[in-house]
Amino acid sequence: MINLPKAKLFIIVVIFLLLLAALLASRMGYGFRSSPEKSYPEYSTGLERVSCWFKADFNWPKSECYYMHVPEDHSHPEGRTISFPVLIFRSNALVQKKSPLLHLGGGGPGGPMYLDFKFSVQTHLDYLNDMSIRQGRDLYIIDPRGTGLSRPLLSCDSYVKNERQRLTKNLAIREELALADQDYFDCIKRFQAADIDLSQYNTLAVAHDVEALRKAANIERWVLFGVSYSATYAQFIAAEYPSSIESMILDSIKFINLKMHHNFIDQTMASYHAMFSYCDISPNCKRPINNIEQRIDKLYRALNKKPVVVPALDYNSSQTINVVLNGGRFVNTLLNNVYGLSLFSDLPKIITELEAGEHLTIVPYLENYIAYLLDTTYGDVSSAAHYCFEDKAYTDFDIIRSKIPLLPEGHIRDQAELFLDWPDYCAAMQVEPGPVKMAAKTQTDIPTLFLHGEFDTVTRLADVKSQLNGFNNARLKIYPSSHAVLGSDECAEFVAAKFVANYRIKQGELTCQRR
Repeated sequence: MINLPKAKLFIIVVIFLLLLAALLASRMGYGFRSSPEKSYPEYSTGLERVSCWFKADFNWPKSECYYMHVPEDHSHPEGRTISFPVLIFRSNALVQKKSPLLHLGGGGPGGPMYLDFKFSVQTHLDYLNDMSIRQGRDLYIIDPRGTGLSRPLLSCDSYVKNERQRLTKNLAIREELALADQDYFDCIKRFQAADIDLSQYNTLAVAHDVEALRKAANIERWVLFGVSYSATYAQFIAAEYPSSIESMILDSIKFINLKMHHNFIDQTMASYHAMFSYCDISPNCKRPINNIEQRIDKLYRALNKKPVVVPALDYNSSQTINVVLNGGRFVNTLLNNVYGLSLFSDLPKIITELEAGEHLTIVPYLENYIAYLLDTTYGDVSSAAHYCFEDKAYTDFDIIRSKIPLLPEGHIRDQAELFLDWPDYCAAMQVEPGPVKMAAKTQTDIPTLFLHGEFDTVTRLADVKSQLNGFNNARLKIYPSSHAVLGSDECAEFVAAKFVANYRIKQGELTCQRR
């Protein structure tokens, strides 16, 4: 997909992906452990202890919160300093002999971990405990630079403010994107006026940040956990600092070398095909409704001619928005929710209700989509900088152009053409392409566990299988889920804990059976 900023409009990045991922660190060293002791002033590099952004429950493990201050440009350490949050949960082990677990953040890129939201922190703990605290491992969780609680936060506030108003109007996709363009150019100018170097917000810089954190926290080796795009960070850390990693768990992985042109038709159509064959995914489906593909397209055209107003809650502001549901917003709402499986159970009712002039069942899915669009902690400008640095130069747009006529006529082909022709902001952000290694296939001997959903239409299972030969010490476990397996499958959590406890474990032993 073309990574247009807050392509929030089209780039479907799981809203609560962060609630489905978490894992972090503990140190590998013999002797008594201690917290990072030194507190650093605001603009010095290193760890600074701060008050936590949430109120911990009495039964939680001991929690510590920090800001890690790093050079914005690691090649010029004397320059501007930026910061990213570090949450540490301590195990009860008096002598720390086990490597900590490091959760590399939300997907996207740009997805936050919501470390100032108690419910999300509790969720991280719930499904990461077995892989970390209960094994005597500390758990580290971060927001990567540019997103969430990081400083600076590269989220375009102009877009959020104006998009909230645009949702109440019937705008064609091209008109809505043109207005969003104005917002992004405004935000880019303001970030640059604040001397923020947007060329430094990319996967390679995040890898250097994690290495700086490892040294500051006196950690010998990590166990890395990455989900979706944060699994890309893990791959780069493995390439740049292989001796710093004990093992990796990569959930719903996005591969470094597979750019937008790779299997373009299959990638573009994956989410649509999943909806058109929803009955194969929904466990409660006995008989599929007829002509679902044609009915979705017919609703798309009907809603463009005569939109309906749907009151929907904006979770970010706790206010209700009277959303004008036209054809474009209808299709984008569906696409945004293929990250989970509940949509496939509700899809027949969504369609039949809208055909009858009703809209009750689509409301929570529309609210999820709105929450994503209007998330003020999503690093959408950082996401755009990632695209310019590591994707644009290594994407073959000629291949994409040659494939677009093979897409079905109508909204699918129209949106693909629109993505291709729209500005990417790279020149305005002054972000040049990164080195060739930004598109190199991962080759590593690090023990790696892949977790993947058989119904994942965002990062395809076929791609995982095609890339396994680059991981010389890998295991792959497949589950009946969609994007982001951990947090949605208890067996996967148990298997991941087994792997973390013994990264030499054989594939056949990675089961949910205890003995």
